[in-house]
Amino acid sequence: AFWSEEDDYGQIEAMLRESLAIFEEEGDQWGVGQCLYGLAYDPLASREVMLATLQQCLAVRLEAGDTWGVAMCHFALGEMEHMAGALAQAQQHYGRCLEIRRQIGDRMGIGTVLDYMGYVAREMGHYSEARRLHEESLVNAREIGDRLGIGGSLDNLGLVARDEGRYE
Repeated sequence: AFWSEEDDYGQIEAMLRESLAIFEEEGDQWGVGQCLYGLAYDPLASREVMLATLQQCLAVRLEAGDTWGVAMCHFALGEMEHMAGALAQAQQHYGRCLEIRRQIGDRMGIGTVLDYMGYVAREMGHYSEARRLHEESLVNAREIGDRLGIGGSLDNLGLVARDEGRYE
């Protein structure tokens, strides 16, 4: 996370806002997007403020043509919606992120998003969809030699089986 308990949030926010002003003055859309992304993770902000800041970041990244940054924003929006229990909205953002990661060939990112989509599907009780997503993530992880991804996907498949009542 960008913030830690020891940090003075006001000082960090002030630095980000100063940086944001400089990037805006210089017309640096990438820098603006980075600052907005950091500001969205202020632990003292309300969910609404965090979502609005990420939406603003998404708009800037779209305008700048920052494909990777757009995917990152969709993933972050998916996480926030997921944590709030807005599972359908989380899946929409994760799905858009997945489309972009596939377009740019980000195999590590693809596996991560597939697993997050699997978590949400499992929470929604859509076990066959969750299994399909985790299996796809597992295949992807094996193809790229991502041992941690393999382990995570196998664990997630076990959780789906448990939730389906296939073992006690």
